[in-house]
Amino acid sequence: MQEAYNILDRKIENDKILYAQRYNLGLLAYIPLDQGILAGKYLKNYVKGSRITYYSGLQNEIDRTLNTVKKLKEFADENDITLSQLAIAWLLKRSEELHIKIIPLLGITNIKYLDDNINALSVNLKDGDMKYINEISGSYANGNMGH
Repeated sequence: MQEAYNILDRKIENDKILYAQRYNLGLLAYIPLDQGILAGKYLKNYVKGSRITYYSGLQNEIDRTLNTVKKLKEFADENDITLSQLAIAWLLKRSEELHIKIIPLLGITNIKYLDDNINALSVNLKDGDMKYINEISGSYANGNMGH
């Protein structure tokens, strides 16, 4: 299966994950960093020509998720990892929790981002970390998407 899946977009947990578990399917998770939102790209001034300047729906998504992303960034900083690493490590831990293979599909625009993302493989989120992340992002788990 190839589906949008990340901390802020978890609609597939309501149905498609069940199919993946039942039929032993893997998941190629696209937009694992939610178009840069989970990389912290839009927590500060963005660069002219970046995706936000030509994709109108992105600003709404940024506004809707800002408080959650700030809390996730604080958690990442406290654990000496980047927000991107947290988002990717979360997907890898969800793979264990859900008992399905989840492979994040990463779109890299700069080699330094690739290095940062690869370092997510050494991040070991504990059950308590996942519980906290799920608490602060819980409104996205049921497809509510923050509403």
